[in-house]
Amino acid sequence: MLLRRITEHVRAQNWFAVGIDFAIVVIGVYIGIQVSNWNDEVRVRSLEASYLSRVGDELISNIEMFEAEVAAARDSRAVLSNFIAVMESQPSADEKLVNHAREYLSAGVFFAKFRPSQATFDELKSTGNLDIIQDSGIREALIELHTFYQDGRDVVATNSNWATQMEGAVYLGFDAFRFDSRTAALFSEQPAAVAARQIRDNRDLLIRHAALSYWVKDRSIEILDGATDRSMSVLQKIQSAL
Repeated sequence: MLLRRITEHVRAQNWFAVGIDFAIVVIGVYIGIQVSNWNDEVRVRSLEASYLSRVGDELISNIEMFEAEVAAARDSRAVLSNFIAVMESQPSADEKLVNHAREYLSAGVFFAKFRPSQATFDELKSTGNLDIIQDSGIREALIELHTFYQDGRDVVATNSNWATQMEGAVYLGFDAFRFDSRTAALFSEQPAAVAARQIRDNRDLLIRHAALSYWVKDRSIEILDGATDRSMSVLQKIQSAL
């Protein structure tokens, strides 16, 4: 209809009316573009909020996992410390020594896990949507956090693999399975004096192994605490932006 009206005005050489018609067209196109841009911006901001919410949920889950791992690692580290103290004290009662050895080989030798979730951040990177996050502070903090995650994961894995190399001597040479609560039932029960003598005969090996496990846990706790603090800082930024 508008095109036909413009044609009629041109034929009638009514240039003023033609100008008004063109102005209407230009304004209409401009408004259409602005509405489209506004709709795109709303969509992008909605997508940003969704990503930030998902990242926030992952950070909460990570923090809970880090804190649980730290608590367990500290308890286990205390078991190792107590065992070394008993081994270092001379003389120690047979039954006391055996009980501490059982605790050490049951609860003291596990390695702390560092497996933070980062599925949403990986999706942001792989889809090129990282720039959707307007706040450069949040964006840079997320990149730094996940770099820390990767470095921490590598360190924990390297330390655990290194310490594992000593496991063979303890579990086969010393026969630690006899003292591990998970496998002790498979063996005939020994008198405390016999078990204590076996422990004392392998004193240096067990102390070195316990000290190595302690060191690995200590380093893992340091990384987990750092990850907790950094994750909490980023989470607070995200919560403030939502």
